[in-house]
Amino acid sequence: MRKRSIFTLAALPVVLFLLLPVATNLAATRVPAWLEPYLWLSWPLTLLLAVPAVISEVRNQRIRHMIDRLSGTESGGGGGAAEAPIPRNLPRDIPDFTGRQDRLDAIVEHLAETADSPTVTIATIHGMPGVGKTTLAVHAAHRVEDRFPDGQLFVDLRGFSAGIASADPMSALENLLQQLGVPVATMPATLDDRVAFFRTRVAGRRLLIVLDNARSEKQIRPLIPGSPGAAVIITSRVHLGGIEGAMQVPLDVMPEAEACDLLTKIVGRDRVADQRGDVTEIASLCGHLPLAIRLTGARMVSRPRWSAAGLADRLRSVRQRLEQFRSGDMSVVAAFALSYENLRPEVQQVFRAMGLGPGGDLDPPAIAALAGMPVADAEAILDELIDVHLVEEPSDGHYGMHDLLRQHARDVAVRVDQPGRMRAAQIRLLTHYLACAAPASAILDPTCRPITMPGNLTADVTPCGSYDEALKWFEVERRNLVAAVKLADELKADEFVWRLTMALHPYFLLRGYTDDWVASHELAIEAARRLGNVTAEADVRQSLGVACRRLGRPTEAVDHHERALAGYQRVNDKTGEMSALTQLGIAYRRLGRYAAALDVQRKAVALHDELQDPSGEASTLTNLGLVYQRLGQYDDSLRCHERARTIAGNIPERHGEAMANTNIGIVYERTDRLEDALKSHETALTIAKEIGDRHVEGHTMNNIGIVLRRIGRHEEALDYHLRGLELLRKTGSRGDECEALTDIGHAYREVGRDDAALESFETAYEVARQIGDRYLEARALQGRARTVRLRDRATADRDHRAAVAIFSELQVPEGDEPLDPDPDPAPSH
Repeated sequence: MRKRSIFTLAALPVVLFLLLPVATNLAATRVPAWLEPYLWLSWPLTLLLAVPAVISEVRNQRIRHMIDRLSGTESGGGGGAAEAPIPRNLPRDIPDFTGRQDRLDAIVEHLAETADSPTVTIATIHGMPGVGKTTLAVHAAHRVEDRFPDGQLFVDLRGFSAGIASADPMSALENLLQQLGVPVATMPATLDDRVAFFRTRVAGRRLLIVLDNARSEKQIRPLIPGSPGAAVIITSRVHLGGIEGAMQVPLDVMPEAEACDLLTKIVGRDRVADQRGDVTEIASLCGHLPLAIRLTGARMVSRPRWSAAGLADRLRSVRQRLEQFRSGDMSVVAAFALSYENLRPEVQQVFRAMGLGPGGDLDPPAIAALAGMPVADAEAILDELIDVHLVEEPSDGHYGMHDLLRQHARDVAVRVDQPGRMRAAQIRLLTHYLACAAPASAILDPTCRPITMPGNLTADVTPCGSYDEALKWFEVERRNLVAAVKLADELKADEFVWRLTMALHPYFLLRGYTDDWVASHELAIEAARRLGNVTAEADVRQSLGVACRRLGRPTEAVDHHERALAGYQRVNDKTGEMSALTQLGIAYRRLGRYAAALDVQRKAVALHDELQDPSGEASTLTNLGLVYQRLGQYDDSLRCHERARTIAGNIPERHGEAMANTNIGIVYERTDRLEDALKSHETALTIAKEIGDRHVEGHTMNNIGIVLRRIGRHEEALDYHLRGLELLRKTGSRGDECEALTDIGHAYREVGRDDAALESFETAYEVARQIGDRYLEARALQGRARTVRLRDRATADRDHRAAVAIFSELQVPEGDEPLDPDPDPAPSH
């Protein structure tokens, strides 16, 4: 009807043009003469009205005809409109889709709101290569396809595809329009016209569009419908944060359980039913990366003779593990390589450099040192690498890579960079770490031997400005520093091996981490021996001896301290000799060799007096006082601890001050000065917390528990004991852990929880036997005897006799304590 109306309106001037002259001639004889000229003017006026109207109508009819053709609604001869079939173009869903439930539910819920949304609904899935973005997008699309009755479209935008240029918006729109049934020949020729036509074509239609493998917002924007009713799922290796209103769905590697389930589904449950441990290892070696798991599983499926154990061994042993993740024309290496090849040269440089690092998450200054560029430049490049998911920022200010990506980065560096250039990058990193660690170490313990840079090496670093900053820096960088020691060992950069190790010593004393402590120091001893540096080897052995003692290996500790002492004596290093004597005395005390401990501690005190070394003297007096305390010579013990506290407070040496205070508290408790004991321990606890000394803090909390038990605050005492045990276990100090377990046993017994008490005593007994500490073994036996004496007198008598025999052998006062009546236990430390 609209067409006829418009046509009639356009034809009206034509009709007038034809009829008006006739009417004019007929009327000419009847009108006055003065009107005749105006009647004859009607001819040209009618012509002027008719021609534009005809031209306008012809143009409008042509435009409507073109739209009808493009939209597939042009009438045939019989007149009915031919409609294009509804597109159903999603790729097939995979039958073994696994996990991702939280992400899947979020996407489905978001897309379910499309019908009520005033705008286009968009979900963007982004993540590293091979993480399963497309799989998740397609699975989610199939879950909601019934909500989009007008069709589902899918386009691979080839943002990162091998040997193929990424799809430009014009070609992507062509693909989408073809899926909608529009012939290519009839599509508009310019991008703006094509975008306008696409949006007109899909307006009001309930369509689901999946845009896979996108490269940038610029590529995506023209493909998004302009009116509500449609939904779009986008996948990309890049974080497309500029797509307004899109729900961002970051996708990471799979959790261990989901990764194992995926591998099991691929190869078949029957095949790996009894090989869960091997399946877990395979998933781990695949980095929990779905693509790697799928490719590895496919290889196993195609090789029926392979077992999971054999495949795990193959992955574990192959030098080029990435090459194992290949099936047909798909490979992890190819996926990674495509992302790398699309980077700018300077970004590629940083990516390769990160593959040369020791393996942990690095901060920008460390990455800049590896890459050999200013920190500001490295930070800008890291942002680019994050956007394309080749780098992640797992913690604020530190950047890391997936294990397989790091290996790929290293492989590319080996292929692209010269060996000398790679080593230079790694030496720059070691220099950076040592330049940061040496002054931070001196802040934590100013009494340690200064650590200098090897040769003429320098690094532009910002040193820590306070104790708290230094402690925090070590806490954050510990794993990297230990890894740097291992890297230096691999490079045979021996000067860095022992210097970085000794820079860690004050931190290990405060915080524990005994596994890292021992591993780094064992490498440092060999490095110092290769260099022929007697002093460095002795310093490292001193530190390693302390670690062994904390781990409950006092015999090894004695060996290290005795060899350190010999080294210091060989080079006439009196300061080192004093330290070695002090530490040797502590190890002797742990072994119950109290006479030998007194002898070496007295020698150390004499040397300190001779050299006027207040810090060393305070440490030695503390440990001499502990021997007196163990032997029950409390007056001598108190004099040593009080003198140590005075010296440490004047230096000041906060660790020594805290130790002296808690040791004084122990003597007060043993001599029944309970209020004084509590105050002394609380002072020690405050200092320990201020300096972050986890070992002294745990030890002191346990001591406070002993005093609280003595004054009848049993529940509060138990709480202190348990918190102290938790801290001591973190430091790896087995002897202190054993003492705390025994004290916890007494606390449980005193609140009527005999079963818990017995369990604590038995655990303490096992630990004491493992570490060879006879005194602690006897304390555990004594506690166990008192716990069972009312229900199993024979066992109680046997344990008590064994404890008394050990105490008597060690010549300590606990040997005089009877089993009955049940006196308050008198713990010793």
